Amino acid sequence: MVTLRDGTTISGFLGSASFISSDPKERDIYIEQVWRVDDDDKWTPHAKWGVWIPHSEIRYIELMPFEERPES
Repeated sequence: MVTLRDGTTISGFLGSASFISSDPKERDIYIEQVWRVDDDDKWTPHAKWGVWIPHSEIRYIELMPFEERPES
């Protein structure tokens, strides 16, 4: 989950097709699939595309392990 400078959050799946820059001057991130998080904290794929976020727009990044949840 990435929180942007304006407070907007972007949630997604950071997998093998994703990218986080290791260059100290350019800390861009590419999240391979955008997900939606509902009020019950259920994460579901929102789009079949990814999003590139430039370092200048990032306030902070939260990384969480991916866990399959049984369907309820």
